[in-house]
Amino acid sequence: MEQLLLLNPLITTPSSRSTERKKRRDQFTYQTVSNGEAESLIASGWILDKKLKHRTRVRRQNSIDEDLENRVWVLLAELGFPELNQGRKFKIRFRRNNKIDGEKQIDVFAKDDETVVVVECKASAEIRKKSLQKDIEEFANLKGKISEAIKQHYGSGFKPKIIWAFATDKIIWTNEDKKRAAGENISVITERELRYFSELAKHLGPAGRYQFLAHFLENQKVPGLDDRRVPALRGKLGGRQFYAFVTTPERLLKIAFVNHRTLNDPKGMPTYQRLIARNRLKDIHNFLSEGGFFPTNIIINFTTKPKFEIKLKEEEADIHFGTLYLPDKYKSAWVIDGQHRLYGYSKHADLQKNHNIVVLAFQQMPIEDEANLFVTINNEQKTVPRTLLDDLQGELKWGSDDPRERVVAMCSRLVNILNSEPGGPFHTRVVQTGLRTTRETCLTLPALVEGLRRSNLLGGVHRKLKSYQPGPFTGKDDFATLDRARHALEDIFSLLKEANPEVWRLGADGHVWTNTGVSALLLIIAAAIEHYEAATKLDCKELSAEEIAEQVQDLIAPITARIKAQTLAQISKLFRDDVPYGSSGVRELFLKLVGVIRETTPRFGPADFDVWRSAQSQERAKDASDKVQELNDRICAVIFGIFKREYGEKDYWDRGVTNKQMKTDAYGRAQDDDISERGALEEYLNLIDYKKVVEKSEHWGWFQDIFSIQLADEKGGQAKYLRWMDKLNDVRKKTAHKSAGRPLTEAELDFIEMIHEEFFKRASKVIVEVAAKAA
Repeated sequence: MEQLLLLNPLITTPSSRSTERKKRRDQFTYQTVSNGEAESLIASGWILDKKLKHRTRVRRQNSIDEDLENRVWVLLAELGFPELNQGRKFKIRFRRNNKIDGEKQIDVFAKDDETVVVVECKASAEIRKKSLQKDIEEFANLKGKISEAIKQHYGSGFKPKIIWAFATDKIIWTNEDKKRAAGENISVITERELRYFSELAKHLGPAGRYQFLAHFLENQKVPGLDDRRVPALRGKLGGRQFYAFVTTPERLLKIAFVNHRTLNDPKGMPTYQRLIARNRLKDIHNFLSEGGFFPTNIIINFTTKPKFEIKLKEEEADIHFGTLYLPDKYKSAWVIDGQHRLYGYSKHADLQKNHNIVVLAFQQMPIEDEANLFVTINNEQKTVPRTLLDDLQGELKWGSDDPRERVVAMCSRLVNILNSEPGGPFHTRVVQTGLRTTRETCLTLPALVEGLRRSNLLGGVHRKLKSYQPGPFTGKDDFATLDRARHALEDIFSLLKEANPEVWRLGADGHVWTNTGVSALLLIIAAAIEHYEAATKLDCKELSAEEIAEQVQDLIAPITARIKAQTLAQISKLFRDDVPYGSSGVRELFLKLVGVIRETTPRFGPADFDVWRSAQSQERAKDASDKVQELNDRICAVIFGIFKREYGEKDYWDRGVTNKQMKTDAYGRAQDDDISERGALEEYLNLIDYKKVVEKSEHWGWFQDIFSIQLADEKGGQAKYLRWMDKLNDVRKKTAHKSAGRPLTEAELDFIEMIHEEFFKRASKVIVEVAAKAA
């Protein structure tokens, strides 16, 4: 019983770790007490959080010390240490002659099978220098007793490496304290290290512990690293000695270190590695779980010369065969290339022991040369292009038992067939590996394969059964499916091509024939087929390819008409404007095109279209409101910028604004603002006031080229075109009084966008001139 009390209280189960982690991630501490106790706590600074029937929950903001302790504790928990201290009253008691003769409160404690971490935390509210001499000396004097207590608690067989550390926040370490800590073998964890390892833990989870231990136990022997011998080949590359060998991930992970730029450790300059990508690590994890392996080398650098026993010499090639003794110290193998492949094994305990990885190790290579080699591998070396890999899927995965691979293979082969069909709409439009691209070569195979896959036109994967699910183009076999899809898509896209040959000839500059444009149109075709089947109760798999194409062409006629009749700028507005890049852009454009078809076919498209359109209208209305305010500000800036240029800084207001009532009203509005926030008087004029100032005959000559904007419904030959300012003022009233329930019409939204673009274009030159003169 007393042995357990040496370290108390401890967390040793996953459920208790999860509970403690949840508490420590919160910036508040909570208490649920009686209503009477709550009043007392609130009076002392606690905040009411929740009023219950008989009790009250109160909370308080964590102190800066507690916040730092929590961050360090959560980091060690995320790094996978299975045992940690519970709460802030954790103590290590010292035993002598079977009696407790002292104790030490420890801020953060963590333990795994081979290591222990003991951390003291010191924080400051503001960045400042602070002497930690007394704290370091006190901590150092107790290290022996703490170490002995840990061994007594866990038994004489446990001989861990102990990381003694000071974690600080907003404290500038003096050089003397740094030396003092280093002399006592106490590690320093500042905001930089804490931020880096916390980010690493997010990406790697428990696998990040290898990097943590390597950093803080550098050059110390790794416990339990037995049987370090591996058969190896020794030779030279580029004048540098190297070793080639096969080992297990478990051995290499314990001695490996990655020189991440995020850590930015001065001892590791130049830092060159990117932080490990979580998604990529997950993909590798899944790949290995399914029996995959990597035949390529992991490239490392031994920081010390390893022992090598020669068994055989090949004099002519200057190669030696023999036994290599792997280093047995932390941070003795720096990973130059292959960090994702190596850490991909981190969650596979069995594979770490049983799998083999191929390693190419250099010996004592300077860090600068490591960085140069990293750049060479990732920049100069040509990797296999993604287009080639996707191209090969059509050959390698054809007829696969995996339904997803089967669909992707059909999609890949279909794109190649469409691209090679002379006279077809896609002929030579798809980028091919090794061939030069032109303006017309505007599509890529990976994007089109993904677009076809998402459309399910060639079939898909049943979510629950994980089996192949036929699509509208599915035939009696995969070859028949390809033939049906080819004929139908060539007919449909040929009609779109013929609607506007100039747009088609322009390639990507035509905005329709892009990865996003074609992928969105594939979704439209799928939606048209679904709409036709729902309306007629027919199954399109029973129709010929020509019949399917005919029905689709009728339904997408509004899109074809737009492409045929509209200018390039109008087509760009539909196919490109407000369409983001990537897969989200495909979905966004698809919904925009659904909106075009709904003008003639009201129920066309997905069920969530109305929700999307409502959200779009709200977003566009907000954008319009912002643009109205921007126009108002820019109009003011242009008018009074010109007045300052013509009348001077002293007289611009009195000579520019001659209407006394206008001046009085502006002054009155200015008085409503606090004097500390009050702007110039011209900022308190109304939009109609600006119009009256501009149209005065003595001013018009300065403003005509900027403000005279003719609207589409106005007749030519007028001396002044300022009706747009009246119209803008009407719109401004709507945006300023949203509660009135008068939403902006589509025509008003279009008007705002047009005026905003036109006025800003005209005014930009004047703004620059005025600013230059003021300077």
